Amino acid sequence: MPEYFSLDRQKAIRRAIRLNRNKLEVNTRLKISTVQYNKAWSADVDNTLTGSVYLRINHVFKRNRLTLTTKGEGEYGMTKVTGEETKGEGYNDWLKTQDYFTVSFGASWALKKEGVGKNWSYNFSTDFRSQFSQTFASRTDHTKTANFMAPGYLNMSLGLKYSSPNNKLPFIVSISPISGSGTFVVDNLSNVRMKKLGMPSYTNAEGQLVYKHQKLEGGSSFQLDFSRYFDRKNIVRYTTKFYSFFGWITDLTTYDGTPAADGTVPRHIIPTYRWENTLEIKALKFMTTVVKWQLFYNRAQVDKLQLNYELSLTFAYNYKNK
Repeated sequence: MPEYFSLDRQKAIRRAIRLNRNKLEVNTRLKISTVQYNKAWSADVDNTLTGSVYLRINHVFKRNRLTLTTKGEGEYGMTKVTGEETKGEGYNDWLKTQDYFTVSFGASWALKKEGVGKNWSYNFSTDFRSQFSQTFASRTDHTKTANFMAPGYLNMSLGLKYSSPNNKLPFIVSISPISGSGTFVVDNLSNVRMKKLGMPSYTNAEGQLVYKHQKLEGGSSFQLDFSRYFDRKNIVRYTTKFYSFFGWITDLTTYDGTPAADGTVPRHIIPTYRWENTLEIKALKFMTTVVKWQLFYNRAQVDKLQLNYELSLTFAYNYKNK
């Protein structure tokens, strides 16, 4: 019997293959709120307008034992405060409330096609974090405290990754004996700010204190990722990421106890920690309640546990190709 070539059938097969190999998820959120008072309002209050835009993209390509993962996340928000009272010279009505983005890429190769080994893989990953625009100390103090790539953080790691086969407990653990961490400042910030960022310093020929614009560290890292819905209708979702980096290679090669140029007495490097959490509750089709909190510790910057949290009701849209 003769065989006939069907272009439509071939296209359908290719679409099915692409869908099977690629998983794409896009999440967007828009927040807008305002409080306004007329001139007859007796209390001394301000009018406010607040808005922010959030975007998250997650793409996974899988073919045989190879998996490529690309993630991107960012948010930008502003608040405007106006009132009848004079704010003073140099007062800026607009102030940033949210400004960050992160981009990450990972490539992994499963140890085996079948059995327990398919859950373990050789893994290389890199991620970059920074902000979009300038940040100032306050509405009246226009001292620049941050900008794009000031600071910027780059992490690279090589090691093993374990992906849980349990759909009810879909966690991923990455153990990287060899990792690198870099902090970059490509803008001119004050010495006070550079010191807070933990940047190294030296004294130049004129006897002036100068901070370096990059800091590179080598060591090991550990990362735990977890994300899942807790109901069949995909209403409640919890996402968490725990990351720790220990720059033991840098500590072994550079620590000698000699005071830095700014008088700081160096101490042995200890691990840094970052724990990010997001709880999303989809109340309506296009409306979501979001609770976010983050804990961060880096002794080179602040010898205390840093915490921030946010509660918001947002308009949201999610897309999945499967």
